[in-house]
Amino acid sequence: MKRCCKGFTLIELLIVIAIIAIISAIAIVVFNPVEIQRKARDAVRLIDLSTLSQAINIASQDAMISGLSNLCYQTQVPCQGSSFPFNTDILKNDGSGWVKVNFILRKGAKVSFLPSDPLNNQDNNFSFFSNGEDWEINTHLESDKFKYLMINDGGDNPYLYEIGTDLNLVH
Repeated sequence: MKRCCKGFTLIELLIVIAIIAIISAIAIVVFNPVEIQRKARDAVRLIDLSTLSQAINIASQDAMISGLSNLCYQTQVPCQGSSFPFNTDILKNDGSGWVKVNFILRKGAKVSFLPSDPLNNQDNNFSFFSNGEDWEINTHLESDKFKYLMINDGGDNPYLYEIGTDLNLVH
């Protein structure tokens, strides 16, 4: 009399589990969710700073035409600001926010509110510096994909992404 077994042996189950574990490990390495989140935050940072840079340049040109300084609006020169620590006032576009430019007075520079860093903590925030004539904004990029931008941005700090008209304002 033959006994017919239906089902899997322990060895077969262990082999299938091992294969699934290997495929899962490869998928995690290839589709690194932490790095994907870092890339997404860096993309937001780069877009926000590019938009803000264009607005500051427009506001500065507009201010030069009118003969008024706009880079340290109603504050002492040199001036600086940071998006950290967060409060609602740092997002104001009237020169009292973390960027000391009054975008309300400048017709061509449309900024309804200032951006803040996606993490906006001690290590990841936006910083503004101006000597009244030139300006610089700094931030830290997290992802491996964008780290080269910090080194090749023309600034003096290889650990920060720097944009502006003078990338040597902050040492």
